[in-house]
This record gives sequence, C-alpha cells and structure tokens, in this order.
Amino acid sequence: MNNILLFFIAIGTQWRRIKGKLKQIESGPNGAVWGVNRKNNILTRAGVSRRNPVGTHWVTVGGRLSHVTVGCTGIYGVSRNYAVWRYTG
Repeated sequence: MNNILLFFIAIGTQWRRIKGKLKQIESGPNGAVWGVNRKNNILTRAGVSRRNPVGTHWVTVGGRLSHVTVGCTGIYGVSRNYAVWRYTG
C-alpha cells in the first residue's frame, strides 16, 4: 500500500471525495485547509467557506515540506531534514 491519502470531507453524516491526492492534510480553526503530497509539494484549498466547506480547487504554495500544521497562530511545516518553518505569505 502506498502512503497517499485520498481527501474526503464529512458533509452531515456522509463522506464526500475531494479531487486530489495528499499524504498529509490539516485543517485550521479559521477553515484553512493545507496539505502535502507525495512529492512534498505544499497545497492549500481555495474557496473554503462556511457556505462551501469543500472549497473550489487546490493551489500549490512555493517550497517543499513533509508535514504542515495549521493553528491559531499560523501555518507551520517541517522539512525532510526536520527544519521547522513558518508560512509568512
């Protein structure tokens, strides 16, 4: 089995498949959705809102990380050599 996760979102009591493949995904308190794919590309979901929790499409963000996390104080990531980064864009 490969280490790619398919992205699903719970809508009510069901799961809905979202286009894209990620190895890691994170959702923050303000609705921001970020993830990392198998090539360590960083992606964020555009168009996410209360009315449209699925969003519209994935946007690639510059850089490469093996993990991202989204919190109240910002977006952080870890590179493959374990360096910690904070998104400032």
